[in-house]
Amino acid sequence: MLRFLTGTDHYRIRLRERALAKDFSAAYPGTEELILDGRDAALGILSRLNEGLSGGLFARPRVIAIRHVELFDEELSQGIIKELDRTLPEDALVIASAEPAGRAKKGNALQGWLTKEAEVETVDILAGRALIQSIMDILHGIDPAATIESRAIESLAIRTAGATGHIYHALLKLVLITKGKLITDADVRSIIDEQDGESVSFALLDAVVRGDRSRAISLFRREETDTDALFRLLGLFAWQIRQAIQVRDEYERGMVSADSIAAAIGAKPFSVKKLMPLISKLPLSRLKHALAALSDLDCGMKTGQVRPGVGLDLFIWKF
Repeated sequence: MLRFLTGTDHYRIRLRERALAKDFSAAYPGTEELILDGRDAALGILSRLNEGLSGGLFARPRVIAIRHVELFDEELSQGIIKELDRTLPEDALVIASAEPAGRAKKGNALQGWLTKEAEVETVDILAGRALIQSIMDILHGIDPAATIESRAIESLAIRTAGATGHIYHALLKLVLITKGKLITDADVRSIIDEQDGESVSFALLDAVVRGDRSRAISLFRREETDTDALFRLLGLFAWQIRQAIQVRDEYERGMVSADSIAAAIGAKPFSVKKLMPLISKLPLSRLKHALAALSDLDCGMKTGQVRPGVGLDLFIWKF
């Protein structure tokens, strides 16, 4: 089976790719996944595709994702066409995708061939009512009880240019920071325009990973006397850990380029690039444990069961 996803909304393209892979895995239990990315062309894409299709490395069904085909040169494009222009194994699903906007002025031979030979889906950035509904769907997917004023929705749509990945990360931060309160236009402008809080949250993560507990504690201490500022920092730190979980998950699936990972999770490349040097010291188990501990700390502080100073110190030592 051969599918071709193209369009301008890279995050929704990734979501569609994963949905197709999930459906295939349900039909073929034990499916393995191989990811080939045009941003990592030096990693032997053609030879890896040949091995994947031949089954030499796979005793089980497989999904082969070929991402960013718009970046392939003509020689590589012709080589991939040759590999795909045959009867594909019944227990193999190939999902190719291209995101031409801003990356390539014209298509290549592979894109033209896929348009004719594959089942094609176009996934473009939404606009108007469809974009507003998408924002609400993303928000309620994060927190079904979350509320947002209409002016804030318009502001978010404009400031993200409708890019679903950026919308998702912005809403996740907003939900973690507002803590059940109505999300306002001022909240949206603050999250998107101000980078200081995000920088502090990364500095916190960097400090605890390096074992510099005194540095991490001092960063929390700056906000301890201001309850609103402290909870805002905790929300940003929780968002930073969630993003690290996404980066680590893509890294374990074989993605090695920060740009590729950023495209896959809908994040800004510079934020992923900052996280990459820490990934080797951040196994998923540690990140998930930290996120759970942070949630407990937040709840304890809000209910008065935990004093901020003591709770923060304990969290840092447990991370």
